Parts: sequence; structure tokens; C-alpha cells
Amino acid sequence: MIDDYFEFLKKVASSDPSVKKFRLIKECIGVKRGYIRFVIELRDIIISGGAGFVGRNLVRVLKSENYDMEEVTVLDKDEENLEYVKRYGVKALYVDLAEKGDWYAEFNGKEMVINLAAQISSPDPELFYRNNVLVTRNVLEAARIAGVKRIVHFSSAAVLSVRKDCYAETKVEAEELVKKVGLSTVYYSPPLCMDQRMTKI
Repeated sequence: MIDDYFEFLKKVASSDPSVKKFRLIKECIGVKRGYIRFVIELRDIIISGGAGFVGRNLVRVLKSENYDMEEVTVLDKDEENLEYVKRYGVKALYVDLAEKGDWYAEFNGKEMVINLAAQISSPDPELFYRNNVLVTRNVLEAARIAGVKRIVHFSSAAVLSVRKDCYAETKVEAEELVKKVGLSTVYYSPPLCMDQRMTKI
């Protein structure tokens, strides 16, 4: 898992070194019981699906590293978790990213989009397409219209496996959308995510 994180950091850092306002600290700043923290120093970032498991932890880490949280916008439709991330000083908006709308305007002036939105489990197959594919398509469209140059897309190791189910298939489709968007993109496919309490998804 350590090697996966280092490869991710190296790829982001080398994707477009000409952008001076984007600087990634190419080192892990804490390792404890297998949990690795890393910090991305950005300006004016928007995190789609940022109230989920990964998003909550990203917001927490940014805050702990004294990042200017007023420069972070979180879009999500989990009202309870949005209230949680608000405590860290971010702009948190209730948005159904699967539906096009006024929320596109939130991308104006942003330098980076971190797309964390995902449907991980559900008895309803339609939700996987809606929240993995449609959301990714809309987020990419909003970024392109607003002139955002950089996308970090949180994919899944399922796209590299022989797994054949609604989750894996829609994550593959979403990743293909990212590859074709024509912007500077990084897509990361973690096998496992864990927080400081060793909680995992």
C-alpha cells in the first residue's frame, strides 16, 4: 500500500510542473499502524463527493496541515456528513451531482477538481450508473465549461480486476470518461482505504 501512495504522489507531482500554484509535497508526513497521510497544497479546490469517507478524511488532513479551508468547496448530497465537514471551515453545498444544475457555477475560478463521488454498494443497479457514471460525466462537464485545468479522479482497484458487477463496470466506464476529457488528469485506483482509526471501506 505504501508503494501505491508514493506512485500516486509522483504521478500528480509530475503531471504539469508548469503550474506554479499547484505544489504537492512529495513525501508522506506520517506513518502509524499502516495509515499514511499525505498533503496536497492547492488553491481554490472543489471536492465532488467530498462528504463521503475519503472526502471527510481529506478535509480533516488539510485542516490539520493548516490549509486555508476557505479555499475548499465540498459538493455532496449527504446532509449529515456535509454538516460534519462544515466544522472544518469549508464551503459545503447540498448537491445531487447526477443532475445538471446551478452547481456548475461553483467550478468557476477553481484550479483543481478532486472527484471522490462514488456508489460503492446498493441493491439497486441503477444507482451505480447514476452515481458513478452520470456524476463523473457532469463533474467533468462542469470543469470543462469553467476552464478548470486539473482533475484528480478517485477510481478503484476494481477497474483492474476480473470483477464483473455493477460497481466494477460503472467505475471502468467513469474512468474512461476521465481519460477522454482532454484535461490534465490523474486517476487513482486504491485497493483499500483506511483512516486514522483503521476504519476501512
